[in-house]
Amino acid sequence: QLLLPAGDGFIINKIYFGEPEAPQQPEAPEKPEGAVTIPYSEPFATTQGYFTTNDVVLGEGLTYVWIFDSQYSCMKASAYKNGAKASESWLVSPEITLVGATAPAVSFEHCHKFAGTPSEELTLWISEDKGANWNQLTIPVYGTNSDYNFVANTIDLTSYVGKTVQIA
Repeated sequence: QLLLPAGDGFIINKIYFGEPEAPQQPEAPEKPEGAVTIPYSEPFATTQGYFTTNDVVLGEGLTYVWIFDSQYSCMKASAYKNGAKASESWLVSPEITLVGATAPAVSFEHCHKFAGTPSEELTLWISEDKGANWNQLTIPVYGTNSDYNFVANTIDLTSYVGKTVQIA
């Protein structure tokens, strides 16, 4: 979930779901039927991959918040157009099955600039029921909020072993 009440600038890059020691698999040309399996990686190198966007609230004059940025090969979110606009938008993963996993985790790199309170506005959520209900995950590391230097995070998903989840 991305809430941008006072600023803009959140970029997410190189999302990886799987066991910490598992290698990244190459990007698939077409989304397989049903949930994807781990290891699953989305580098956002050429497209937004299997991820979808859900603009819940768009500020005045905005037509989107999340967009694939081909110049920097990443997903970028902004709610700034002639000033900051209060917005809510989600970048949602495909369903990912954790059946058979023993120590699943999600790893990602992100950066941000101009957020009011990053830990309140730039958040990560998980769903076990196709997005009907979401539980917030704790992002351990945020950037400085004054530059676009990426920081890396890994979040343990062991409590979701045997389930099919989505991350947003």
